[in-house]
Amino acid sequence: MEVDIINLFGFTLRYNILEWGKNFLQDHPNCTFKELEQAFSKCSQIVKNDEKFYMQLRNLHQQVGEQVEVYSKHLLKLANCLQVKAIDVFFTTIFSIGLQPYFILTTIGMTRDTLIKLQEVIMIYEENGLFIENYNG
Repeated sequence: MEVDIINLFGFTLRYNILEWGKNFLQDHPNCTFKELEQAFSKCSQIVKNDEKFYMQLRNLHQQVGEQVEVYSKHLLKLANCLQVKAIDVFFTTIFSIGLQPYFILTTIGMTRDTLIKLQEVIMIYEENGLFIENYNG
């Protein structure tokens, strides 16, 4: 009877959580429904927490007069709160979008391999005044 309930539970899953369910049941073939329910609750909480931090990351912008290094530290602090780590392209994109407009213009066409490389280049621009400071948006 419990096996039927577990199988029925699997049919209710959709999208990304379906893959999680398949993997969990494959890795835990003898689990009880209670164990499955607990694991699902934990997974759901991770998703909810990460969504909150992703939204904060998406809304993070460099403040006027804020140094790039300080802005980058804020971004990394939020990124470290994620339980499911995102790929580096996500962070370089979020970092770039949140920069002050004059830095965004300065970085157009710049290779964005890693967040660290991008941050280093922007900091060099910042230290040497090599950006379009009078951009009005």
